[in-house]
Amino acid sequence: MVTGRTTHGVLTLLLALALSILLALGCAGGAPGGLVDTDSGSETTPSQTTDDNGDEPTDEDAEPARGTFTLKLAWDVDGASTRVIPTGTDHINLRILPAAGADPELTDTIDKSEVSGGEVTRTYDLLPGDGKILEIDAVDAGGQIVAQASITIDITAAAVTQVNVTLDSTGILNPVVSASADPASARPGGSITLTGTASDPDGSLAKLEWDADGDGTYESSTTNCSSGEYTVTVTPALGDYTGVFRATDNDGLTNTASVSYSIQSADPELGVSPGSLSFDSVTGELTLAVSNGGDDDLTWEATASDSWLGLSPASGTNDATVTVTLARGDLSAGNHSTTIDFTSNGGSATVDVDVEVTRAEIIVD
Repeated sequence: MVTGRTTHGVLTLLLALALSILLALGCAGGAPGGLVDTDSGSETTPSQTTDDNGDEPTDEDAEPARGTFTLKLAWDVDGASTRVIPTGTDHINLRILPAAGADPELTDTIDKSEVSGGEVTRTYDLLPGDGKILEIDAVDAGGQIVAQASITIDITAAAVTQVNVTLDSTGILNPVVSASADPASARPGGSITLTGTASDPDGSLAKLEWDADGDGTYESSTTNCSSGEYTVTVTPALGDYTGVFRATDNDGLTNTASVSYSIQSADPELGVSPGSLSFDSVTGELTLAVSNGGDDDLTWEATASDSWLGLSPASGTNDATVTVTLARGDLSAGNHSTTIDFTSNGGSATVDVDVEVTRAEIIVD
């Protein structure tokens, strides 16, 4: 006989057993993920629990967020940052070498026109990490490195890293040079003094040279560079020239400066003196001096406006003395004026001539 107490105990046992079964099913594969949003009552889906190889995921498997960095350049001379790129820089070559192969090597070229106020901004996407090597070369138009830097940079994930780069000038600067000519032009047979001046910001000068006529051959040189100045004197033939001065420093780096000069032939230049003649009542002959103020030959000719003036010689080459003779008998009493005109391949000139003529008065009783 089953009593009421016994029946109640059996029912309690069956209910506990059913609840245990339901809980077991929910933990093992009931609703996907078995997670319930208690606010909405909807089920949520968990993230993937294995990677493509079926392995449990690790922190190393997730690619970190790529970081960026901004680059600013500063040129450093004697430890003072002036934030300008070196003189002579044409472009800047940049390399980023990865640490432990995390990123491929990155290269870039920055034209000097992109540098404003000594700074250039570049943004690169890189995997975060420490120990990346940033190498920078400042290069001139001839491909020669004039300054460089190598620094270690650390890229932080999802952050901007600013790198202030100080380009190191030690041992890599070219000499600074200038050249002049005195005088800048001379006449044939004259001399020109060519002066070259040089200095080396990061070392010492080893050699100074002159290619005086610009033919590509440095015909004059010295290794006595203590003054930083080298002067040569040339007496070239007629023509235009460009002299080239070259300096070499102790690092083997060179720099050149050029200067133009010329040997010119001065055109002929007519000169006649005095500029006027005056014949009084008794003078019958005066002289004029013809001169050439130039280098080329002067060819001249003189013509009197009136026939009562005689000229000897009436033409010539270069310097001469012209005798002017007055034929007074052809003139009436009084004052007379005329001119002598000179023409030449070096200009023209006019000489004014005044003549006084008197006659003796005859009295007949």
